[in-house]
Amino acid sequence: RHDRRHERRAERCSPERALWKADRIGVNRARVVDVSKRSIVVRGRARGDRVTVVFGRAPNCPIIR
Repeated sequence: RHDRRHERRAERCSPERALWKADRIGVNRARVVDVSKRSIVVRGRARGDRVTVVFGRAPNCPIIR
């Protein structure tokens, strides 16, 4: 029997997935600076400027800010 709660947790955005997505959208030297129940905050550089990207913990790591 499958445990649905475990499956849902596995689908959530992880810090590793957020870093991968940050790299794909052009954030260089990305690092995770905060992980909460609802979001993951990643900081890095893009085109020479410092940037902060906030990802939701939902599947596919939606960009919040």
